[in-house]
Amino acid sequence: MKKVGFTAKFGPRYGATVRKKYLKISITKRKRHFCKICHKIKMKWFQVGLWKCKNCNVLTSGAAYKLSINQTKNKDMNIPLGSQ
Repeated sequence: MKKVGFTAKFGPRYGATVRKKYLKISITKRKRHFCKICHKIKMKWFQVGLWKCKNCNVLTSGAAYKLSINQTKNKDMNIPLGSQ
């Protein structure tokens, strides 16, 4: 049996190309990323376009399913969740 990972739920439907693209997005979305505020690898996907650091509890905007490094350089876009 072949290992298919996150795309196992689709079975043979939707074609190989669509399943490969979905797999790439799923892996990127689920892995932890580097936080520019606390300098730890704790940034995790929170919602579409929003990333949350588990260590310093900062909410950062980014791309839909991957954290864009260029957007996190602007500290005005970082929102500490406790200060609202």
